[in-house]
Amino acid sequence: MVLAGVRPAAGAPAAGPLPVARTVPPLPPARGGGRPRRNRTAGARGARTAPARRYGAAVVALRLLGRLELAADGEPVALPASRRARALLAWLALHPGPRTRAEAASALWPDVLDATARTSLRGALAELRRSGAGPVVVAGREDLRLREDVEVDVRRVAELTAAGRWEEALGLDAGPLLPGPPLVPGAEEWLEPHRDEHRARLLEALAGAARAAEERGRLDDALARARRRARLDPLSEDAGREVVRLLDAAGDHAAALAEARGLAERLRRELGVGPGETTRRLVARVRAATVPSPRPAAADPAVPLPPPVAAADPSRLVGRDGALDRLVGDALAPGPAPRVLLVAGEAGVGKTSVVLAAAARLGAAGSLVLHGRCDEEGILPFGAWVEALRHLVAHLDDEHAARLARDAGPELARLLPDLRRRDPALAAPDRAEPDTERWRLFEAVAGLLAELAADRPVVLVLDDAHWADRSTLLLLRHLLRTRRGARVSVLATCREDEVGPATPLRALLGDLRRDGLLHETHLRGLGEDDVRRLVERRRGPGADPALVRALHHETEGNPFFVEEVLRGMPRAAPGARIDVPPGVQDVVRRRLARLPAPARDALVLASVVGREADLPLLEALHEGEGDLLDALDAAVAADLVVEVDVGRWSFAHALVRSAVYEGLSRTRRARLHLRVARALERVAPDGSRVAEVAHHHLEAQDPRHLGAALDAALAAHRRAVAQLAYEEAAAVAERAVAVLGALAPDHPRLLPLLLAAGDARSRAGDSAAARDAFDRAVRVAGERDDPAAAAAAALGFAGPSWQSFGRVDDAAVLRLDAALARLPRGERALRARVQARLAVALYFARVPERVRALTRDAEATARDLGDPAVLAAALEARLWADWHPDGVPGRLATAAELLALATSHGDPELAVLARRWRVVALLEDGRFDEAAAEEAEHARAAGALRLPYEQMYAAVFATMRALLAGRLEEAVRGSARVAAFGELRGGADALQFGGVHALTFAQLQGDLGPAADALTRFARGYPALPAWSAGLAAALAHAGREDEARAEVERVWPPEERLPFDAVWLPGTAFLALAVARLGDVGRARHLHALLLPYAGRPVVLGAGGAVWATTSSYLGLLASVSGDQRLAARHLDEEVALLRAAGAAPWLDLAARARLAVG
Repeated sequence: MVLAGVRPAAGAPAAGPLPVARTVPPLPPARGGGRPRRNRTAGARGARTAPARRYGAAVVALRLLGRLELAADGEPVALPASRRARALLAWLALHPGPRTRAEAASALWPDVLDATARTSLRGALAELRRSGAGPVVVAGREDLRLREDVEVDVRRVAELTAAGRWEEALGLDAGPLLPGPPLVPGAEEWLEPHRDEHRARLLEALAGAARAAEERGRLDDALARARRRARLDPLSEDAGREVVRLLDAAGDHAAALAEARGLAERLRRELGVGPGETTRRLVARVRAATVPSPRPAAADPAVPLPPPVAAADPSRLVGRDGALDRLVGDALAPGPAPRVLLVAGEAGVGKTSVVLAAAARLGAAGSLVLHGRCDEEGILPFGAWVEALRHLVAHLDDEHAARLARDAGPELARLLPDLRRRDPALAAPDRAEPDTERWRLFEAVAGLLAELAADRPVVLVLDDAHWADRSTLLLLRHLLRTRRGARVSVLATCREDEVGPATPLRALLGDLRRDGLLHETHLRGLGEDDVRRLVERRRGPGADPALVRALHHETEGNPFFVEEVLRGMPRAAPGARIDVPPGVQDVVRRRLARLPAPARDALVLASVVGREADLPLLEALHEGEGDLLDALDAAVAADLVVEVDVGRWSFAHALVRSAVYEGLSRTRRARLHLRVARALERVAPDGSRVAEVAHHHLEAQDPRHLGAALDAALAAHRRAVAQLAYEEAAAVAERAVAVLGALAPDHPRLLPLLLAAGDARSRAGDSAAARDAFDRAVRVAGERDDPAAAAAAALGFAGPSWQSFGRVDDAAVLRLDAALARLPRGERALRARVQARLAVALYFARVPERVRALTRDAEATARDLGDPAVLAAALEARLWADWHPDGVPGRLATAAELLALATSHGDPELAVLARRWRVVALLEDGRFDEAAAEEAEHARAAGALRLPYEQMYAAVFATMRALLAGRLEEAVRGSARVAAFGELRGGADALQFGGVHALTFAQLQGDLGPAADALTRFARGYPALPAWSAGLAAALAHAGREDEARAEVERVWPPEERLPFDAVWLPGTAFLALAVARLGDVGRARHLHALLLPYAGRPVVLGAGGAVWATTSSYLGLLASVSGDQRLAARHLDEEVALLRAAGAAPWLDLAARARLAVG
């Protein structure tokens, strides 16, 4: 079907949407002359193209850069739907002049017989002629060509580059040459030389444009062009050197050095060579100008350096100048997002010293520096963040503290109780789902750092990150992924041998490497010459070479080991025998032995406390203030501990603390842990240090104090949950369970602790660990005949309703069923909650009668009790039960009641849930304008409440609208945003939205075939959703794999029996219609027509609003046409065209209009 030579566009390729084209008259024969005109389609950023020739009323341009697009007078022209026809058009555009048919056939289909290739060519040419692009192709008996009047953007780029018109050439470049999937899969060798040629022209234009901009004094423009050139050719030393040179010329020496390091690393990694002499000379010149001149820190706010950073002395570093320069340069280099600068190496190699020295230099240059250290025991949730932010808050003046409290105080007060002490009127944080509460906290911290970084760079030191608890790393991951606060640098240290496959840090570092947010520096042992310098710094010049060699050999250049050995080694005459102890622990123990007994005792107590200890606690453990301070002074003088703040001491190195602690027997450790726990109870009776109390009690495992240990463990669990540190909350509960297993397996508190552990794991999104805990709780409750606890555990085991979308969770059904059977009738509220959750769990099990019965009973009980929380659960179950094509009116009424319930009881989160259900039902009812209004309200509330799961649905609805209107670039971005939200818990619905979007993109591009393989995974992975099998059948049929398509149709035939009447029945039947029609199966087409007819005109909504695939009238028209009743098909399609025009569904309207014209 051709409309006057050029037909309306059927929907643009995914790389860039086009509006529906207007009709353009056929192109008349070429005429010379004509006034030059500006082409309105080629060239991003409004660049001027070559004078285009006029053909009657149309100026025609073909775009190959960024996407394949044809335009007449600036209006898009429909391209053929088939890829082979598009490939032929592109081939002719890149091979100007007459070309033989044999040449075109062999180039496009090189791996088939000549006869087959010629047949494919004839088919492609016929499809081109029938499309809007037909008039631009001239075909003779033996040859064919693109009309010489058509302007092709890639050829014009070549002409402008050759003429030295660099900026005009770059203005036409809208992306790679014919990106995306191959037009002819497996046969695009002909395209690669053209891509290479275009890339070479682009590089030439970028180099020329950079030179011209620099000559005009526009360094920013020159740098932008040079950077683009380097990204396009990352292994070109010349291109990379130009970026370094221009950054240096702009005065950004740190960024220049960072760029030079990246270039050197690329050359060595990919080519095995280092930079050339010219580049090395340039880098040396830049380095000489790099040392930052100190300037006063910004006064907004005036925060001093943290004590560990302030105490750092960069001049004491030996052999680490390169690492120090690299850290400072990377921290100062501009970037699009926060980044982690990781210093890794073995214990004692100098990681902390290098990082603290870099932080001190950055602080002197004006950066705001924060510091937090991770402890081996991981006692305090978010410990490193709390330490860093506490220092910040402690030095805020009243004005800044008030602003902080106003902006994010309620959330930050979870981590920083000092905020609430400074402002007692500070509101409590809003209650919400666990994911939402933690999202809000993380957003508050990320927002705080981003605000601080707006005034000056922010440096966060994260020491000993290998011991970071999971909550600390999740907050760090959020900061980096939100990409807020581009001037935030995290300087982290870690021991390489502590980052094993199962550690949380390992996974985070992998993600950061992939995202380009990790800069790594690996420290190794010092060379022999640096060891000599280290010896001379401690013992004066003229170090004995034999001593240096022996130290280097025995310590492998580890600076800490060298220092410890030197401290414990008496001076010897040159050439005397050198006795180097075999291990650092032996060295430390020898030094401890030389301390006075009170100092040794103080250090033993301090080692049990942890890496750091404060004076009140040490006083509670040690009698006699004078003796204690004298003992600590002796330890400081021996360089075994350092005084980090008034009344607070830290071991000089984690290895020192380890040597002291590991030297204690297990029994002595346990007794000392109990002493520390009891002392903490006296020092902090308000419970502010309950996490430490719990840790030491659980380490002591003293049966005499088991009750106190469990009290502390449950209190620490509650405190961690309140701080949203769910992993730490689970860990303390699990440790308590383990202690009970060793001391009192039948203790009555085992059940509460198991439920607490399961709840915390569920909140953390660790579904497997949560189910393990809840499953054990179910068993224990059964053994102890506690049906209420068994029911609570079964509800926890089942988890959120969306967690297993599209699957029947048999394990959850089994436990919920058993719990319901054992619950006494008197437990009415709990019975109703179990019934409601069981109804949802059975939704995909094809037992609709039981689902409805459970829902009715739960709802009746809830209404009788008048309990709004139970009623809300029952109403949500009813929404699931009514989620089928006949249930739309009921769902609209239930969602309205749920919304009213939420409003009357002040539950805004429940209101958002109700609005989401209303959106889907309104879409299914065809009330698109009302749905749009509800979508806007849902998105507003989800954003205001910061509900990540509902924000995902807001992105789902926005993507659905973009797909419906044909705004495919916007839809691509929306789909990516949905996928990002899906990482919150990996919900099955988020995964399937990705499948829905991919399938919809394929349909709008006119070819479902390429989606077949992905659909196979969905069809096999979700057997409870046979609609995916129907979609797979349609894709296989479009791919020409007809035998496989028929086999897939058989899986779901007859649909009355094989397609459950649920949320995806209508889309499943529509997919089946596409498959049956493509296969030409007349009998089944008539069967499906009768099945779909009662739902004529109903929008086909995929799942919970993932996409709208026109209405059933399209599929009814298709089925009627295949059945041979063209008049009936025309009536269906006339109705469809009217419906889609009213809905503003441009691409679907175009498809329907074509189908209507096809049936006559």
